Amino acid sequence: MHQIKHTTQEQIDEMRKEILCEKQKISEKRRPTAGGKLSLPKRRIALKTAGWVVFLFITLLLIEALVTINIAKSKGDIPSVLYWKFRYDLQ
Repeated sequence: MHQIKHTTQEQIDEMRKEILCEKQKISEKRRPTAGGKLSLPKRRIALKTAGWVVFLFITLLLIEALVTINIAKSKGDIPSVLYWKFRYDLQ
């Protein structure tokens, strides 16, 4: 029995049609709004915003800890991390 080793032109055309149908389905789901931007669900926007807020909070907390440690070390004291909240002394 003869096996086909390569993709035929008909198979390629069929795959192209399938890809085009999928692209059309995706574009129908994400239609631009009147302003020209793609509309995202409100829940997704809220989650993105909450994620950025958490990221910025943690980043600022770490920067504050580094500054506090460096100030204490320059004075010759024992550095305390997050002194206003937990008072964890580094020894």
